Amino acid sequence: SDTHRLQIVWGFTGALHSDGVRYLQIGGSPPFIEGPQTPLTSEAPAKAQTVFQGTTLRGLLLEAYAFWQMGQIALYAAIACFAAAAVMLILTILGLVHLRRVPEDAEL
Repeated sequence: SDTHRLQIVWGFTGALHSDGVRYLQIGGSPPFIEGPQTPLTSEAPAKAQTVFQGTTLRGLLLEAYAFWQMGQIALYAAIACFAAAAVMLILTILGLVHLRRVPEDAEL
């Protein structure tokens, strides 16, 4: 039913905040839950919204930092790959030069 879906969604968004308080405890009971309602003060919805926005901002900033960090690692890996490719190019050129200098019948 719709009420059951709303309770699942509200329970999901009512996850623990970093202070160990649930959004549900900050903002009061949602209107679809039957039984005694938690009284709301005038500042409770605003505080719940501020906490939710702060947690969202924190999550977005942490995700942006994680992708930046992965980009930095990829940059260093790319530099290492290009350095290894340059070493391999030098070794290939040295091998071709060596092939030209050594006679065909020379043995070790």
